[in-house]
Amino acid sequence: MHRAATLLFAATTITVAGFAAQPAPTPAVAPPTQPAGSTPAKPFDALTLRLRATLDQAAAGGDFAAAAATVGGLWDWTCVNVPADQPEVILEVASAQRMMGHLAKYTGDRKALLAFLRASPRLANALAFQISGNDADEPAGALAVLDTLRAKFPAAQLESFANLTAAICVVYDKPVVKQVNENKGEGVSAAEAFQFYTTFESRMVFPPRTMPVELLVYTVDPGAKLDELAWALNRYGGQRDVAPRYSEISYDNDHFKRGKEKKVTTEGFNLFNIKKYGGICADQAHFSSTVGKAIGVPAAVAAGQGSGVAHAWLGYLKKQGRRVEWNFDAGRYNEYEDIRGTVTDPQTGAQMPDGTLALTAESIDVPDAARQASTAFVDAALRLRKITGIPAPMGIEIAAKLAARSGSADDRLALLQAGLTLYSANHSAWNTLRAMASAKELSLEQKKAWAASLQRLCGERYPDFTLAVLIPMVSTIDDVAQQGAMWEAIYKGLRFSRPDLAAEVLIEEGKMWDKADAPDKAYNCFTSAAYQFISKSPASVEALERCETMLQKRHAQGEVLTIYANAWKRLAKPKDMAREFLAQSNWHRVGTRYAELLDADGQGRKAEQVRKALGEDQQSIDRRDRQQQKDGR
Repeated sequence: MHRAATLLFAATTITVAGFAAQPAPTPAVAPPTQPAGSTPAKPFDALTLRLRATLDQAAAGGDFAAAAATVGGLWDWTCVNVPADQPEVILEVASAQRMMGHLAKYTGDRKALLAFLRASPRLANALAFQISGNDADEPAGALAVLDTLRAKFPAAQLESFANLTAAICVVYDKPVVKQVNENKGEGVSAAEAFQFYTTFESRMVFPPRTMPVELLVYTVDPGAKLDELAWALNRYGGQRDVAPRYSEISYDNDHFKRGKEKKVTTEGFNLFNIKKYGGICADQAHFSSTVGKAIGVPAAVAAGQGSGVAHAWLGYLKKQGRRVEWNFDAGRYNEYEDIRGTVTDPQTGAQMPDGTLALTAESIDVPDAARQASTAFVDAALRLRKITGIPAPMGIEIAAKLAARSGSADDRLALLQAGLTLYSANHSAWNTLRAMASAKELSLEQKKAWAASLQRLCGERYPDFTLAVLIPMVSTIDDVAQQGAMWEAIYKGLRFSRPDLAAEVLIEEGKMWDKADAPDKAYNCFTSAAYQFISKSPASVEALERCETMLQKRHAQGEVLTIYANAWKRLAKPKDMAREFLAQSNWHRVGTRYAELLDADGQGRKAEQVRKALGEDQQSIDRRDRQQQKDGR
């Protein structure tokens, strides 16, 4: 994918010399002065030397607030003036700006920590660019974890394992706890995690010393104690394929089919007991993903809602020959092959589509400096929009030709394009583009060009992510006919391969027609999404509800009953599952609403028949109550 992006954006010339080897220190830690004649002068030396001197003075005891203000001024000047063919300069200033912003929220000794980071260049950059700084990823917490690690491990070791250190800092700002239905898998401390992954570095499938931070966050977060991790490493170490770990856990059918308490819950929740007593899909996914992490494989629990029951399966980084990619096949049964899964971001706790996580596999072949510079370009694009007037020259004189950017959409898009040229799978770049589309900052031609680029880069391999970016691009096209044509084209590309996404597209198209005062066309889209995918996608139930709302506005209550009757006929009862799982299915959700509508229409006898099929009639409820009393539950 990265090579494809470079070809696609070939019109943007970016010098990436020095970004080809990994790991490599960035210029951010070069001494503030160089011996005369030691290296050729570079066009923006005055800028970088001023930046380094400012940071060094602050680390030596100078005024931190004044230093932060100077760095902010240099960053604004950089955003406007430094050309895109100077990525190493933009990276260095962006890293300093991020670092000072994070330190401003830190409650410990800022100067001491700044001095430490100045002496640890790879770690400084890795941490600066990995901390997002949003509400779910508080910089003070990550830097407090760094303090804990500094107190226990040599600075040289933390720098040598810069990406691992950064990953642990951003993951362990809160205790690592995995909620697995009624159970919890409690993790180790930050120091224990660092000790484990450095001590057993040679036994890890993917070496933690050289792995990208973006992938390491999915390695260092096992919800298990050290004895469990040691057991998993001793038992499974050297086995690169994690998939068999899912299926080797026996399924607790007494719980799934009859609702009995799981044996692993009764005996104590840990890897040993899951292996001994089995569990359900969530336990299988927890076991296999935790084993993966213990042997150095990035892994995650993925979950999805089909037309039947919710399900959990395994996602893990798989290497086949020279190709590395996320694999989500283990435990993903046929019903869920075309259903979007979600995973939890270990860094922020936020939910994301598994297709978005899949993009991070691209990071493994892109040097740290290139990925960081890519994010620096995104930072510049975001900052450029907020700069008014001409930034002060900050006492520096530059003889080189300057970029002279403004906050225009064209200039910001050029920066995003420069970032994606370096790292085409940069989530933040695509999400910034998505935000610009949502804010109606892109012309129709720009939307078409970027949509085409996105489709070429991500469409086939990452359809979930592609659609998430495309939706605001398409939904903000003012011409209804053109917008409708794009929805139709996207729908045709998804209807056979991804029915869940195709249903979402039909709903988006229906919302467009409804807003355009074309209710018949909107209704046709919603009914198509409801009927065509009712047995394949949970989005179909949303489509059915939208049909109901439209009919109620028309005072056509009788037709509401008809659409639910038609949907109910298309659904079959899921087989062999307990009530708690059955209630999640489209069959149960549609049937419950259908029975309510029958009651409202005076068809109580027919409603009771539907409830009997659902197991929600009074006789069935009484029978379950008696059985629960008998079982002592």
